[in-house]
Amino acid sequence: MWANFSDKLSREVDGASLAVVRMVTAAALFVLAVGVLVTGRVPELFMSLGLHFQYPLATFVKPLPGNLPYAHMVIIALTAAAVFVGWRTRLCSMLLCAATLYWFLLDPLYYDDGYYLLALMSILVAWLPVNRWMSADRQLGRETRTTVQGWQPWLVQMQLLFVYFFSGLSKLNGDWLSGAPLVERFALADAPVGAQAAVGIAWGVMLLQLSLGFLLLWRRSRSVGLVLMTVLHFADWMWLRIGVAPVMMWALSFVFCSPDWPRRIVVRLAPTVSQWPFLQSGWKATRRIGGTVDAAFAWFDDSPVFKKTTTARRSGSQTPQPKTRSETMMGEATKYCVVAWLLLQIILPLRHFAYPGDSRWTDEGRLFAWWGETYDKQGDLSMTLILPDRQLMWTINPRSEFPVPLDIMFSQAELESRGLAGGMLQDIVLANDDEVMRDLVQVRIESAGLSPEDVRRLDDASFDIARLQLSDFEHAQIMHHPELLRQYCVVVADTVAKISPGNTRPVVEAELMASLNGRALSICIPEESQLSEESFTLGPFDWIAPLNTPLPAVEQRIALVRTQGSDIDPDTVESAPSSEKTKTAEPVLAPGISEADEEWFQAAYPAHSDEE
Repeated sequence: MWANFSDKLSREVDGASLAVVRMVTAAALFVLAVGVLVTGRVPELFMSLGLHFQYPLATFVKPLPGNLPYAHMVIIALTAAAVFVGWRTRLCSMLLCAATLYWFLLDPLYYDDGYYLLALMSILVAWLPVNRWMSADRQLGRETRTTVQGWQPWLVQMQLLFVYFFSGLSKLNGDWLSGAPLVERFALADAPVGAQAAVGIAWGVMLLQLSLGFLLLWRRSRSVGLVLMTVLHFADWMWLRIGVAPVMMWALSFVFCSPDWPRRIVVRLAPTVSQWPFLQSGWKATRRIGGTVDAAFAWFDDSPVFKKTTTARRSGSQTPQPKTRSETMMGEATKYCVVAWLLLQIILPLRHFAYPGDSRWTDEGRLFAWWGETYDKQGDLSMTLILPDRQLMWTINPRSEFPVPLDIMFSQAELESRGLAGGMLQDIVLANDDEVMRDLVQVRIESAGLSPEDVRRLDDASFDIARLQLSDFEHAQIMHHPELLRQYCVVVADTVAKISPGNTRPVVEAELMASLNGRALSICIPEESQLSEESFTLGPFDWIAPLNTPLPAVEQRIALVRTQGSDIDPDTVESAPSSEKTKTAEPVLAPGISEADEEWFQAAYPAHSDEE
């Protein structure tokens, strides 16, 4: 049996289906890159001066300086276009793979299963011979073969089968099978879907995804699988609105069909389509443009793509000879690479079973596991910055313009002698952009006895502190994913240590109350958890409290969503923002402070009215 299977994988098959994989992957990356450039999202995604989160095992990936992110997106677009037409496929696919992996690994805030699939497919396109049909390389004579080994399209089939299967496996839990979070999403969208129907849909989607890859792999059930696959991805695209991912997955799934299916379709349609007048005129225009391109790039490659009657062949090349059986067998190194790839794609989605508790609650094993939109998490976060040597602590608001006060850069004695307070220091920093306030602030600088060096230090400190400010999306993400919250606490502590007197490193504590799939808020990260002192570990996070809150009844979840969640967009918001007001952080008196320090504290930070 194994001999037959090995022989099947080593057999030569048509390379047309792999060419479609090439074109679909390249088209998806081209659309994404051009979309980022056209919509002006390059500064938001790559050039932000704010905090940069990292994948724990990919800390070497850093943002590009200056305007290089624009060049990065242009490289992705150009190489994707070159790979799509099959021009210099090996070189361009390797460049496209490197640029795509850099984009994917740059920031875990934007992790998405669709982007992950694109990153994996870019690796496979760079690895496999995808230019043996419908490629410029064949037109130029660089590639004369039309077949590939059977294991090559089979590897793509296995990759897609894993995506379907592990997506279904992630839904094999009580919350999903009871209709959560489908019930909440239907309620938010005012969809006429009852609770029992939501439960039925949840079970149907789970069973379909578990079996879909096998239905497509088996020839007798492939037709049924293609129909169900089309319905599934059309529903995803219409309901979730998650960009090109459903369309890309739908198009890639045709690789399960016979390897020569694209060639057969072209042969059947070519006689009819070629007679369409607008296509004839379009082809003539393309040939004229191609002639111009040939002339412009003659110094680089003198083999014309257009305006030729015979297939070009490199000088000195010979007519390809039939391969012997030993030449068509998989090499030992190739076998090890294929086995390693398959094992990695199996282990990564299953690793969350090695962690105790509910991984949707702890977020352990979420990345690279094909979880998709299987749960909803909301929360309320409070953070505290403690300076033990000064016996002070501050409430941190990550969405504030100054998440921690500028007072930190001066000692308590300096603040008292100069009569400085957080508001005054902020005025000095912000006055650089306000002509009206400049004169007034200059008077304050002179009265406080601040030297030009002090003002420069203040500007530098304000820049470092301003980088800690998070957008609403980023704030929601750190509440949703505890590892990102830990990273944020570490960066806050490092930033304060850099600007505080004596470079004293503070302690950052966090408390997170969270709700999973409509449950009541419960403690996820206990109060006084010193996350700034925690380091990343591949083991379980011992600073996360277990989930003990039961899932409420369906009717209660629907009522809760319709009364409290009508202003939440399930397509764009992953977790509800904190209920705290956005305001500048001010210190809270730490226990054990002396009476003199108490008086100074009250003078420096008088009580504020709650009235706006």
